[in-house]
Amino acid sequence: MRFKGQNKKAIDLEGLAPGRLIGDVVGPSIIHPTEPTPPIAVKPDERYLSDPQGGAGILLGRDRPHTRFSGYGGEGDTQAFSIRLTAGYGSCNPGIFEVTGHWPEIEPKTQEPLLINPSNRWDGATIYLSQKTDIDDDFNCAAGEVGNAKNRAAIAMKADSLRFLSRAGGIKLIAGSDNYNSMGGQIKSVPKIDFIANNDDADLQPLVKGDNLISALNKIIKNINDLNSQVYNIVLTQMSFNEALGNHQHQVAPTVVYSIPGPPAFVPAPIGTVSFLVPPSVDATVAGTRSSFEYTDGPVKNLSSLVSNLKNTRFRYLNNPKSPAYILSEFVNTT
Repeated sequence: MRFKGQNKKAIDLEGLAPGRLIGDVVGPSIIHPTEPTPPIAVKPDERYLSDPQGGAGILLGRDRPHTRFSGYGGEGDTQAFSIRLTAGYGSCNPGIFEVTGHWPEIEPKTQEPLLINPSNRWDGATIYLSQKTDIDDDFNCAAGEVGNAKNRAAIAMKADSLRFLSRAGGIKLIAGSDNYNSMGGQIKSVPKIDFIANNDDADLQPLVKGDNLISALNKIIKNINDLNSQVYNIVLTQMSFNEALGNHQHQVAPTVVYSIPGPPAFVPAPIGTVSFLVPPSVDATVAGTRSSFEYTDGPVKNLSSLVSNLKNTRFRYLNNPKSPAYILSEFVNTT
């Protein structure tokens, strides 16, 4: 027995109605091998076009996610026209009616003919268009940041795999293109775009704007480099200052008694200046005055400017969602 895919036979005739001719379904010569394809339950106000076997079709009518009484069409609403294109009715069925992978033509227990309804859950591949529908509820979509659309025109595509191919011209996903919706109402807000993996929106977050992020990182790196340069210059100046202090000598009166030198004393500088460690033989007043003179108008001023630049960068790029430079997207989210 040959299988294709994970759990489907290459030729599967289970559920075929009695009396139907099976024909030569073993070789490749048959254009349309006979297989179980139950008929669709069609409402009087619907039109249905299918392939010879009935496994793929186009259903024209009104909004109908499943049974003839479902959706806005089932409720009798106007302005709810719909088109459903389906290939593989019930092919996602994991075993209902004791048949694996498709709807049978007969109910296995009663042997009665089986009519089926469209199913957003069980049908293989579907494109659904409706003038008025609850598309998210009908296709069991997570709400995300976009939310669930109600009573609106919508299009849904569902299959095992979806591919959007463009040979030229690119692919655009645009949310918000017109001023009025399908109900004639004026659109006053900008809709969002959600990319939701596994239909789970629990960890939905805004996407990062790449250009703004690069600009923010470049500014931060520049500020860090500038800060590094200022600190390096302070170190060099401090070394020169310490060397000058170490070579400086004072003449003292003979009555002065010298003690054993202790550790360097910390000399606080006036507010807004830099303090230094100086040898105990140095006049603290001179050291404080010199440090204040050399550093107030130089590195200290530059360091203050760097602090301000970092604060502005953080506000523009990271803390203010209304800023044009904010790195997170306002309208596009993903898990």
